[in-house]
Amino acid sequence: MNVTLDTNQVKGFDYWHEVICRTYAPCLGIADNTDQFRATLNVSDLGSLKISQIQTSAIRYERRLEDLKLDHQDDIFLSLMESGSGHFRQDGNTVHHQSGDVLVYDSGKPYQFDYASEYQSTLLRVPRSLMQSRLNNVDNIGGLILPGNSAFGALVASLIRQNGLLANSAELKDGAALSAPMMDMIATSILQSTQGSFDRSTPQQDLLERIRSYIKANLTDDSMTLEQIASSHNISVRSLSRLFAQHNETPRGWLQAQRLAHAYNALATGQVRNVTEAALSAGYRDLSHFSRSFKKTYGKTPNSLL
Repeated sequence: MNVTLDTNQVKGFDYWHEVICRTYAPCLGIADNTDQFRATLNVSDLGSLKISQIQTSAIRYERRLEDLKLDHQDDIFLSLMESGSGHFRQDGNTVHHQSGDVLVYDSGKPYQFDYASEYQSTLLRVPRSLMQSRLNNVDNIGGLILPGNSAFGALVASLIRQNGLLANSAELKDGAALSAPMMDMIATSILQSTQGSFDRSTPQQDLLERIRSYIKANLTDDSMTLEQIASSHNISVRSLSRLFAQHNETPRGWLQAQRLAHAYNALATGQVRNVTEAALSAGYRDLSHFSRSFKKTYGKTPNSLL
């Protein structure tokens, strides 16, 4: 998909707002001067990643609870501020997004952007499954700032820019083959930059993260049971269930979500040749069950990612 919009040619703030909601996620958009509002947008694909170049007049965006009910959009976004600045709020945190910084946010939760003046940014849209397969606690990542004057912040900013150049290059033949190593570097940079601060918590949380890592490391084992998971960490199945319940999850549900995320990542980044390989790599032996679960979770068939 390639989307290009210039309000100097197609005038109207309402039309811009409609395109933003359709291209990214439903939200409330507010501009103080809609008559003088100007914006440009270009969206390109790099495998399953989407890269946008955006430049607009001053504007505020708010993704509200009622907006979340309109769709199931929960992708992770990395926004590189090329020029200008703004404030962002999510999960009760407010951060200042300055030129050169990379902001990471979660479209599956409410948030507010406030750009008091014109700004320009490069936006990388990542399917949640691709990030979830690389970071344990994606749910806590919203509102994370990677400073542009830090080594890893600068690296992620460079990767985002390179993604944009590649996505628009006539030389690009296989975007999916490049998106996987790109995501590996971005996820590793986030962990190194923050030293795990976005998911640092209590000893119970540490235990839960060890269990999650264990599950991810053994996804190909289709015989993995809750008893096996609990025993490997010297706790009971009941204690295992209580750990996940603190996050409104169940261990069985989380295991299945990780299996599907692993398969999605393998399909989207070209690591497998067909749906059967993707299912087997994620510990599924019943292909019909896998396809039904995949379609129910992602709203698309596994074949659509090949």
